[in-house]
Amino acid sequence: MSKLLCRILGCRSAAAFFLFYCEKLANQADELTSRGMDMHEMAIAEGILRIALDYAEQNEAKKIREIGLLIGEMSGVETEALEFSFRMIAAETMAEGAKLSIKRIPLVGRCGTCGREFHIEHYDFWCPECKDGVLTLLSGREMQVEYLEVD
Repeated sequence: MSKLLCRILGCRSAAAFFLFYCEKLANQADELTSRGMDMHEMAIAEGILRIALDYAEQNEAKKIREIGLLIGEMSGVETEALEFSFRMIAAETMAEGAKLSIKRIPLVGRCGTCGREFHIEHYDFWCPECKDGVLTLLSGREMQVEYLEVD
């Protein structure tokens, strides 16, 4: 990954890349903190960028246009912070300017007693039908790259 980013960013050595990257992360962290955002989304954005750049390199792409994401309600991801973080770390890479298309996945459970499937709201895990609290989560914890659009 660092070799790929060195080539993309034009760094001549791993040490130059490391210094460039540390300075960039420090500046981004300051910006996020001043906007009231934490580093959780920054780490997620870094993972998304790594996946996108790896895929683009494997397929000899020149530009990443769009990244489709599935984000569950229970993932704890703040969409605005994720988009901001991604814009910051994607700068000067082939993903710069790429659109993040985020599909929110509802938190759905199935009651272990009566079998009813229901949307879990406000983290109320009790079955609205039989009032039992034993359930299986069916969706809502997703956090994955669904697709990439590249040139």
